[in-house]
Amino acid sequence: MPTPSDTSLINAVNLIDWTDWKPVWTIKPGKRKKQVAVTPYDFQENHSPTRRASSNARQRILDARLWNKLSANQQDAAIRIERACHLLNKGLGFRISSPHRERISGNRPQNIDDYQNHLTNIYLKWAQECQKEQLSHAACIDILVFGKSCSAVDTARRIRKGWARQNLDDCLNLYCKLKGWPVEK
Repeated sequence: MPTPSDTSLINAVNLIDWTDWKPVWTIKPGKRKKQVAVTPYDFQENHSPTRRASSNARQRILDARLWNKLSANQQDAAIRIERACHLLNKGLGFRISSPHRERISGNRPQNIDDYQNHLTNIYLKWAQECQKEQLSHAACIDILVFGKSCSAVDTARRIRKGWARQNLDDCLNLYCKLKGWPVEK
């Protein structure tokens, strides 16, 4: 039960017009000197620099660089792998990142259950093929689903620098082959 002071605070917040509210960054990107962080957004910008991705969104620069280096088919494979992980692990209570929205193509099956079954079946076949090809399915999932950087995956597995990126490429190309999509080298 809210106290009278809580109720008055809630009423005061409800009276504020939030339609034109935008976060404020006082630190300008691209400056070489370390700038003093004033707002929470400034602390985030100092920690993980971002760039404007669309009119209302910002994307970490490192994520954008990796995403832009993938081919269009690899990007589609990454989206489908991430979506299948969401479907398979729904309700288990672990946190996963959602860096992008689901893309809906024009030839999507009418029955959503058929689409989800197809997505999870391809995912399971892909995971088995990764094991046969001696590729690290877990490292790929760490990057695509949990949002870890390639560097963090390399460090966690104590493997040479660049291994996670190559493994990601190989895993996404394997998914493309399973779907019958062209693989760009």
